[in-house]
Amino acid sequence: MQTPFRFREDGITSFGVDHAGEMHLLTLGEPGQIHKIVAAPKDPGAMPLLLSQTGLFTDLSPLTPRTGLVPYWVRSPLWSDGALKRRWLAVPTGSSITYSTDGAWTFPAGSVFVKHFDLATSTAQLTPLETRVLVMQASRQLYGATYRWRADASDADLTPSPSRPRSPCRPAAARECRPTGFPAPTAA
Repeated sequence: MQTPFRFREDGITSFGVDHAGEMHLLTLGEPGQIHKIVAAPKDPGAMPLLLSQTGLFTDLSPLTPRTGLVPYWVRSPLWSDGALKRRWLAVPTGSSITYSTDGAWTFPAGSVFVKHFDLATSTAQLTPLETRVLVMQASRQLYGATYRWRADASDADLTPSPSRPRSPCRPAAARECRPTGFPAPTAA
């Protein structure tokens, strides 16, 4: 019997942005690795301009993933200035993830990884900040895009280039926060 993705001790654990605004994919296993995702060699225009146009969610308020987008959790979530993170993945119908004893996972072309960031407000409401999407291409390269949520939370816009977010920090904790950026579309 195969162990569910979220209980594996190896595999993809997270993806994030470093101080320079570059995106990285983190994996565990023997050996654990950090994979830098490099600038896309093609026009990012292939990604929809709005998160609502991606088909990943059936509703944006509340954020409802479409059927087939499976939630997963990481054993050691990284701190993101107090933001709450949710993650999902999907593989094409009839496909599967291949696991091998050396710790390498193989995801079929068309696999999608989604990481969403919310900030809890003082009224216990969640304010969406950012949604990141990684797509496994037929070339075995990952293509990444970031969607920045609008202030009214009606939708999220594709970020065509690195940008600065609205402050993701609660005013009382502002001293503990450092500005982060939204990564631009990339390919790995």
